Amino acid sequence: MASKARLGWLAFLVAVVVVPAVSGGYVGHVAVFISIYVILASSLNIMIGLSGRTCFAHAAFAVIGGYACALLQLRLHIPYWIALAMAGVVTAIAGVMLGIPATRTRGPYLSLVTLGFGEIVRQVSINAMNLTRGPLGIPGLPRPSIAGRRFGQYEMFLLCFLTAVATVVICSRLMHSRFGRSVMAIREDETAAQAFGIDIARTTVIAFAVSAFFAGIAGALSATYLQLISPDLFTFADMFIMVCMVVLGGSGTVFGPVLGAAMLAAAPEMLRFLDEYRMLVFGALLVAGIRWWPSGVISKRLDEKLLRGFYFGAGARD
Repeated sequence: MASKARLGWLAFLVAVVVVPAVSGGYVGHVAVFISIYVILASSLNIMIGLSGRTCFAHAAFAVIGGYACALLQLRLHIPYWIALAMAGVVTAIAGVMLGIPATRTRGPYLSLVTLGFGEIVRQVSINAMNLTRGPLGIPGLPRPSIAGRRFGQYEMFLLCFLTAVATVVICSRLMHSRFGRSVMAIREDETAAQAFGIDIARTTVIAFAVSAFFAGIAGALSATYLQLISPDLFTFADMFIMVCMVVLGGSGTVFGPVLGAAMLAAAPEMLRFLDEYRMLVFGALLVAGIRWWPSGVISKRLDEKLLRGFYFGAGARD
């Protein structure tokens, strides 16, 4: 059984890597953004699925990561790989700054706090002309290179894809760790969790920081691929799509956000032949999908089965 799971996953991963290499061009472009949205949806799932808190700041975290990576390279002349990691750290710090006041709010008030944070980031990126160049953005971001070879589209896809795989693995381990169980305990009953010695404020702030870290990495990768960072890199509409990716795919599962990201990132491109009716049909399909699968396409049972296969029969839980 383990060998079949191993062969199935290896065949899938090989197909994912080979198809963009053979197709290139537009297919490669879509594959890059599917990988980026997998990172965003998987990290947002830490907040929505694991902690049960609806966070609308993920797009803002991605924008912060993109600007951090760009400014560290262009202003401080820091090498790309270090700048990429530092972009995640800077965004994690922003997540801590948001998480501290967010621990004091619940329900719709938390959503309003995260919405306000997103608007603050947008206004700063538009009006801080000396730092961000405002609506003009910062063009000409250099792509990374290895052994003197500058990354093209396919190399950027491989970088984004490998980062997405690493994000899924880390989020999986995190969800099944002691920390993940603590976050889920807080989601179910804060009073009981506190009675068992769980530090609610500290655990919640760490969840914000981890989620923001991966969002910042995704934003930095997106800015690097486009070679441009601007306030419109990720908008509120993109934030809404990220939430739908988690909910439609399966909130609280490992592979649900992955499937949701793949479906919702690719669907608008597959419907492009409909011209001006494309987004109308996409919206209708999205509503229908949530109506048919209110708990998500990937159930908890199916997710556990996929996890056992993903870890080659070794078991999903530590």
